[in-house]
Amino acid sequence: EPGVVVDNGEGALRGLGGGLAAKHSRSAAVAEDGPLSINEKGISCKLSKYLPQYIAKNMKGYVDGFLEKHDMSFSDVDFWAVHPGGRRIIEEAQNGLGLTEEQTKYSWSVLNDYGNMLSPSVMFVLELILNEHKEELNKGNDGFSQGLAFSFSPGVGAEGILLKVL
Repeated sequence: EPGVVVDNGEGALRGLGGGLAAKHSRSAAVAEDGPLSINEKGISCKLSKYLPQYIAKNMKGYVDGFLEKHDMSFSDVDFWAVHPGGRRIIEEAQNGLGLTEEQTKYSWSVLNDYGNMLSPSVMFVLELILNEHKEELNKGNDGFSQGLAFSFSPGVGAEGILLKVL
């Protein structure tokens, strides 16, 4: 099975398995947050109440710039893995990027089934997307060709990865 190829932005590539090619992008810290702490009750982080508004206002420019860097546009993206960091995070990503409920159905499913598991939550979204892709291929259909996954981290930063089926 072909591997995943990741470009860290400096042209360095490495295989990760799974039949995808990936290119990564990171934004700078963009909002004020409280400290991230780990204690006997788990992980705690008080995020800025303005994070959803930041996402709605700024993600379009972040995504446009990332896609433009790779000679792509929104119409070239056929799947979206939006960080399921909470109801308002997904809603404002939809609002800011003009995404539909159908385009974010995988994120909503992970949020409903598991809740917000911080930045790694998007990996669960990608698992659902890849499972559907495999189902489509097994039916003789084309499946997905390329998509964009992004997550948010305390600070707040945005991390994005462009995935292309090999």
